[in-house]
Amino acid sequence: PLRPDAGADAGDGGEALVGDGGFALGVEYSEPGLAAPFGDAGVPWAKTRLEIFSWGRSEPSAPMGNTHTYDWTCPDQEIAEYQAAWMTRIQSYMTPSSSWASTSLLAKDIMPKPEHMDDYELWAQALFERYDGDGNADMPGLRAPVLHWIVAGEWTGFWGSGDADDYIGF
Repeated sequence: PLRPDAGADAGDGGEALVGDGGFALGVEYSEPGLAAPFGDAGVPWAKTRLEIFSWGRSEPSAPMGNTHTYDWTCPDQEIAEYQAAWMTRIQSYMTPSSSWASTSLLAKDIMPKPEHMDDYELWAQALFERYDGDGNADMPGLRAPVLHWIVAGEWTGFWGSGDADDYIGF
């Protein structure tokens, strides 16, 4: 398997397995407990499942008095497991889906209500800060930054309002 201890540059993040045509070998979608076999096979990339980086999962309650309380347990575990298996190139979904802030989960319209857009922006900033690898408020044990983000899935089929302008503006 391709590992830093097998002659690859420890900081390469898997570029050695990206061919001239831009092809990259990766896992879609990451599942808890499955990183090691993929890592042992030399797979450098993984894409997280949509719900791992869900706003409602990491901030399950509305802020109280402008105080936001985040629980990064689930995404931290996912990132730590896959990075421990040398899968340092992570592509992650992030979704504004929230039981308290989305426009209508029943209608699959996950767009934040206007009164919660600032809360969403603060959550997104905290999310990026936690996984950017700059040493400031990072996830404990983060081996490499998460540089590749997909916002709310593809707007066709996964964006509840069906409005491309909403998605682009978001």
